[in-house]
Amino acid sequence: EDNRYSLSLHFRMAKSPARAEAALAGLVRTLRPRPRVIPGKYIFNLTAAGGLNKGRALSALMKARSFKRAVFVGDD
Repeated sequence: EDNRYSLSLHFRMAKSPARAEAALAGLVRTLRPRPRVIPGKYIFNLTAAGGLNKGRALSALMKARSFKRAVFVGDD
C-alpha cells in the first residue's frame, strides 16, 4: 500500500488518551478534502481518500496471479 502521503497522529502518551482521541477525531472531521482514517491503538493514520489499501492491493494481486485464496495477517 502506498503511504507516501500520510500522517500519523499518536496519542498514547497523552494525559487522557480518551480525551485526546475525541479531540483529534473532531479535528480530523473538519479536514477538507476528507482523508481516509485508519484507526489503530492510540493512533489515527490519515491517507488520501480513495487511495489503494491492503484489501484492494491483495485483491489486485490475487486477480493478476489467478490465486483463489489468500491469508492476511496484521497487527492492527
